Amino acid sequence: MYFKVPQSWSNFGPKDVYSTPQMTLSASQLASIETGNWATVFTAQRATSLSSLTGIFAGAPFGISQATKLSASQRDSFSLATLRKLLLPVDPLSSSNSASGVTYASQSYNEFVTPNGMRGSRMVVYVKQSGKPTAVLDQVAEVDANTNWVYLIGVGCDLTCFNSNKSTIQTIVSSWSVKER
Repeated sequence: MYFKVPQSWSNFGPKDVYSTPQMTLSASQLASIETGNWATVFTAQRATSLSSLTGIFAGAPFGISQATKLSASQRDSFSLATLRKLLLPVDPLSSSNSASGVTYASQSYNEFVTPNGMRGSRMVVYVKQSGKPTAVLDQVAEVDANTNWVYLIGVGCDLTCFNSNKSTIQTIVSSWSVKER
């Protein structure tokens, strides 16, 4: 996977994402995890740790990119709806698009197939939770032609932030590309 974020943004690699304050991963543990998973988190917030981040309800862009190897049972049931639920607890295109008091409303949605057979979707979703400003998520997710790996990038922040940073967010998401393993 490749994507470009502004140099001034904070970036957290797989070791930061998969470690916890209670457990720091060794190089061999991290290598073992990375054979089936990879993730990075990035934000325009000045942050020194993941625990200080507030996610897409923040007033600064926040994003995640990940690759995950699918198990046999995941492969059997994988669908475009699964892609839409990689970062969200519900499918924003379904009639039951809320969970735990949060509503997910699709603003745009496009499906695609790449020349090398990867299939996926890009969507922009409004996330509404009582007592918080509306957040916006711009997400692209795709699965390889053999349904072995799923890849995604999602970038968002509160609606005011999103509108102010729309060009930067769209540039990041549009710069994202996947080369098959």
